[in-house]
Amino acid sequence: MTSTLVLLLLFLLVLPSKGLNPLSSLSRRAALSTATTTLISTSLPQQELPTPPYDPTQQYPRSLFSYTLLPLTSTLQGNIPTIESIIIPDKLITHTQLIGIVNVNTPIRSTIYMNNDEITIINPLQSTPEYLAQIKILVDKYGEVKHIILTSSAVEHRSSFNTFTQHFPSAIKYIPPGLYAFPLNLPSEYLGLNGRNIKNLEKVKPPNLEVEILGPLKFKSVGTFVEATIHIPELKTMIVTDTLCSITEDIPEIVKVDERPLLYHARNTISDYVESNEDNLLKGWKRMSLFGLCFFPSGIIVTPFFKAFIETSKVDSRMKNLNDYGVPLDLYPWRWEGDVDESFSRYGDGRVFVPPILTKLILDREPDEVRRWLNVITKWDFNKIIHAHYNEHTDASPKDVKIAVEEFLAGKERFLPGDLALLQEASDVLTKVGVVSESKICDGEEGRGDLGRRFK
Repeated sequence: MTSTLVLLLLFLLVLPSKGLNPLSSLSRRAALSTATTTLISTSLPQQELPTPPYDPTQQYPRSLFSYTLLPLTSTLQGNIPTIESIIIPDKLITHTQLIGIVNVNTPIRSTIYMNNDEITIINPLQSTPEYLAQIKILVDKYGEVKHIILTSSAVEHRSSFNTFTQHFPSAIKYIPPGLYAFPLNLPSEYLGLNGRNIKNLEKVKPPNLEVEILGPLKFKSVGTFVEATIHIPELKTMIVTDTLCSITEDIPEIVKVDERPLLYHARNTISDYVESNEDNLLKGWKRMSLFGLCFFPSGIIVTPFFKAFIETSKVDSRMKNLNDYGVPLDLYPWRWEGDVDESFSRYGDGRVFVPPILTKLILDREPDEVRRWLNVITKWDFNKIIHAHYNEHTDASPKDVKIAVEEFLAGKERFLPGDLALLQEASDVLTKVGVVSESKICDGEEGRGDLGRRFK
């Protein structure tokens, strides 16, 4: 596992050599961008995909390593585009941004419900000028923002909530129970959530919504997991955050805004040149989603540390900018030997499923609480699920949800054992050192020991 740790430290600690200077003025940025583009276009072969220009409306002031202490895609690139989608005209809208690391990008989504001349916003996103302008248009058309809801303890959702609520001080803010701060478990008012209109989502429900809390599930060491599932009876729609997702071959629009990370993953080796076409973009999406869900696909062989540096000289000049703001130093520290199609076919058919990070490290420790939560939400009348990640929405019934969750509770995984090997080993290690309790669900023993063959 030494090589794994080295590669992880490399990705997390080495800054990209082409970062933008956040202290420079917009005019200096524009001049530098123009000069650089001109220089590159006259000295290098044509790149397969252009680097998107700096967009001042898609900026959000934060540190380079952001709220997770990781070099996220959007913090390195600077641009955080927001896509608005109409789910039900004049009733339900979603906004989607992107979150990612080392070119593994995942949609992150907020839902907006308009009813009785007021707006309810669920899990707001990073407060870029573009996003706030989209909200203002909705306010002008449908009424004030009256309710803002945080459904999850996950940091990627919590990080944007406090800042966003400051733009709407009169709105009622709802937070789930059991939120935890690390390394000091400070009260919410010390973490940027201020004001009198703060409600516990377990005790006070927003109007016209049904809410069911999963958790809080407490880890043995520090931290909690909690998620509020929301039902809009009027629209027969359920809104989930991390517990359920679905994926198909249809690449999310937000991922296609910048297709370079897709081509990055479409390569089999660092020296490959891949054209920007539908087949290669789909291959990249399948691999990207597998990385995002399992972290260490069974089809890759890791390149030794120093050899990975040496091989950066083999990158095709037309592929050079695929790493910009995503992976430092032109690295591609693995090669693909397996077929991603077999892995993707297990989960990429559009059915809802519980993501492996939850089945292997969190929910498998508390199956009774999961069953209690499932029993409540499957009594709701819904035919549509809005997801915070991956597919925007799925046409699904309580029966579909029951099948997906009971499949997990029975110890049946949709993923190949080899794809789950890293999560399985993480589960074993974290259990041994006392971070989490033992799994109470059959947890894919056949995946153990598969990691060693991937280091050659």
